[in-house]
Amino acid sequence: MPNIAIINECNLKCPYCFADEMIDVPKKKYMSIEDFVEILDFIAKNPGDDRRIGIIGGEPTLHPQIGEILTIARDFSMQYNFHVTIFTNGIYLDRIIPFITKDLFNVLVNVNSPEVIGEENYDRIQDNLAYIYEVFDWREKVSIGVNVYQELQDYSFIKNTIRRFGLKSVRFSLVAPTYKDYAQDKEKYYKDTRDLQMKVCRMIHEAGAQVRFDCNRVPDCYYSVKEQQELQSYSAEKTDHFCLGPVDITIEKQAVRCFGIYNPVDISNFDSMQELRTYILFHDDHILYKENATGRCEKCKKNKKMQCSGGCYVFAKKFLVNGGEG
Repeated sequence: MPNIAIINECNLKCPYCFADEMIDVPKKKYMSIEDFVEILDFIAKNPGDDRRIGIIGGEPTLHPQIGEILTIARDFSMQYNFHVTIFTNGIYLDRIIPFITKDLFNVLVNVNSPEVIGEENYDRIQDNLAYIYEVFDWREKVSIGVNVYQELQDYSFIKNTIRRFGLKSVRFSLVAPTYKDYAQDKEKYYKDTRDLQMKVCRMIHEAGAQVRFDCNRVPDCYYSVKEQQELQSYSAEKTDHFCLGPVDITIEKQAVRCFGIYNPVDISNFDSMQELRTYILFHDDHILYKENATGRCEKCKKNKKMQCSGGCYVFAKKFLVNGGEG
């Protein structure tokens, strides 16, 4: 699934943001309509079986031509049978309502704590969700996610959101260890977050929703068998997985394995999306997989069978310096 970053500006400053290398720049930029169309044309050439694209930022609803962007995405989706997901913090969710009425669109709203983003922003997100769910009844189209990190312990805002709107699922994401010095010690990072992951997943379940795991979570091996079974009962998905992340395409028309890794390559070097994916698989992923298999991974059958990636690939990012030369 390619994600297209149409803007490097965001109206929030989340402490855990993994896209800082794109957002923390002096000049705020957004993708031109011409470049957006060029990237869609590139994706349409031999796209493979995955007929999904994501529209991301920064915060994509801040793009001054977001309506035109979504109209073009709709036409592209209808022509090539793609499905579009818009990733937003929800503060300006109301701006895109007229453009997402087709079933081709989904929206994921990452809901943050009022403690982090302020009561005014939080209330605006809740008002937008109320409008979406109570006026349009878009519970299947618009879903919510929560980013979990150890500096924040109170996630009651997610429980309240689930119960208020009668939601049936929540995307759970343990934030990438790109902030502070967490990427230096995988064992410590997962030991320090294992209880928090269980606590938040249990709370989501008790509020009446299922957990949908994003690409980062605490691997199963940090839990007892009983704990693994409990965690699994909260989700319809496997609690552990092999990481096959999306390809993120930046405003500069560069592709990265993900923003947590950020090892960019110009998409103009490739003839198709399939060719680009193959390059990233052999140029980045095999190095990341090998170098991430440290500690308890070295004797793990799941890791040997490529059923588990050993956690977030950010822990192995240093081995991709200088074009993948460790």
